[in-house]
Amino acid sequence: DYIEFYMGPDYAQKTYTADPDSASILLMQKRKASTSFSSAFSAGFRYTRVYSNGVSIRAGINFSQINEKFTYVQSNIVQVTYIIDPATGDTTGSYITNGSRYKTTYNRYRTIDIPVVFGFETGNGRIHANLNAGMVFNIRSWQKGETIGLDSASQPVIINTGKGNSAYQNKTNIGAGFMTAASIYYKLNDRFHLLAEPYWRYNFSPISKEAISLQEKYSIIGLKLGLRMDLQY
Repeated sequence: DYIEFYMGPDYAQKTYTADPDSASILLMQKRKASTSFSSAFSAGFRYTRVYSNGVSIRAGINFSQINEKFTYVQSNIVQVTYIIDPATGDTTGSYITNGSRYKTTYNRYRTIDIPVVFGFETGNGRIHANLNAGMVFNIRSWQKGETIGLDSASQPVIINTGKGNSAYQNKTNIGAGFMTAASIYYKLNDRFHLLAEPYWRYNFSPISKEAISLQEKYSIIGLKLGLRMDLQY
């Protein structure tokens, strides 16, 4: 049996599901064009029980954060500039300029989860591997940032979690997901191992509330790096 502490980089892919009407499809296109993946990471700890036949069961606490870049461009901005006489303070003329307005916001999507996975562990004196798969149960989700609104003006709106009944408030709990991974261990001494673990996670439910016409969902691939400590009884 052993415990592990880990953290590492993630890559998150967002998928959209829109109602089959022109407004929802147009909104989906605008959100795809205005948002892009920036960075992501996960960190956590877990306990693994390995039986004599190599079968293992694992559970722990995992924190993940996805950072997304939101860019908004408002074109055809008309600005009127007035010319003031410095001596008299009177307006002597004016001119009009056209331009664009740019706005960038970094959205953050955070989750705390409990993974429960089953696997099989094998190896020799120096290298071990554990192939595993199981469920991830979300206990808390929260988001902060901006996105394109639902109205025809397509102005930026603030998104956060669980406050009021606005269409721009996401779920506080996204439910269960599936995860599979391959844990690779390098033995340092009789008690400690280095960990490298590529993994894939798929969330069954979107982050958006069910009543919203455009649903957004994440799937994640990542690499956990950490330290394993064997328990001595």
